[in-house]
This record gives sequence, C-alpha cells and structure tokens, in this order.
Amino acid sequence: MALQQFVSQVETQANNAPVRSEPSATNSNTSMAPHPAQPNRKQNEAQSSVAMKTEQVGSVHTRNVLSQGDQLTLMALAAVQIRYGRPAEAVPYLTMIRKLNPENAEASRILALALIKLEHWDQAEIILDELDALNMSGSDNPSSGIMMLYRSLVSFRKNRFDEAKSWFSRFRAFCSGRMRA
Repeated sequence: MALQQFVSQVETQANNAPVRSEPSATNSNTSMAPHPAQPNRKQNEAQSSVAMKTEQVGSVHTRNVLSQGDQLTLMALAAVQIRYGRPAEAVPYLTMIRKLNPENAEASRILALALIKLEHWDQAEIILDELDALNMSGSDNPSSGIMMLYRSLVSFRKNRFDEAKSWFSRFRAFCSGRMRA
C-alpha cells in the first residue's frame, strides 16, 4: 500500500510540475524574485527531488526511471524495514528498483536478504542466481562473502546439505583469507 501511495505521489508531482524557462545569463537586469504565478525555488526543489525521467517512445511518453538518489533512498528504507523485522514491506520497493535497474546488485542483495527473512527459499535462490550472473559473488569483495553465506543458508533450508556445507566452507575460507590479508 505504501508503495502505491509513493508511486502515485511521484506521478502527481511529475504531472503537476510547471514548465519554466531558466533566466537568461546575458540579461543581468532580470529580477530573481519569483513571479506570483510561478512556484518558488523550494517548491521546485521539492518537486524535482522525487522527479522521474520521461522518455518519448514514438508519440507516447512513459515515466520509467527513478532518479539515482530516489533509488538509494528506497534501498535504505528497505534495509531499515528488514533490520526492524518488517521484510515484507521492503520487497515491493526492492522489486521496483530491480524492475527499473536490473543491474543494481545492491538492490538484489538486499532483496535476497528480505526473501530469506520471509523464508521464501525458492525466490531467494533465483535472486542469488541472478547475482551470480552479474558476477557479484565471484569477485573478491565483502558482498561476495555475504552471498556465500546466503547460498549456504538457502541450500540448508532446501535440504541440500552437501551443497550447504560446500557454500559454508567457501564462506569460512573467504573470511579467513580476508583476516590474514
């Protein structure tokens, strides 16, 4: 429900945003005071803070991309919801980000965690497979260790004990290698 309200608010703001031209740099005599019919600068900043890009496809305009800052804000909100025991509320935000930006590995990682917390093992495994396709867990960064641990847990919960043991052994080796370095 909160996601629908957010999306409708963004669409309303994008539709109601006035089109105004920027003052000319050559005309130094123009006053910077807002015209009574024009919104002031704070209103414009508030409207643009949640602005969505508009692309023209043929003669149809579609709004399809949240700004990078909005995506980061939604991921932070989702992480807080997971942290405080409400992972079901995080899933729609993360799903929307992934739909808009499928290569966003951080959103995928957080979504995998939310699905694990919800005990949706099959869906979490799909997300982890997609992260492997992005080559996220093959690299030598802290997130790859976390992905190994997530894979171990998912395999264990799906009663694939040998696979779970293998992933956990890889996780332990990864952690001990990072401690030595």
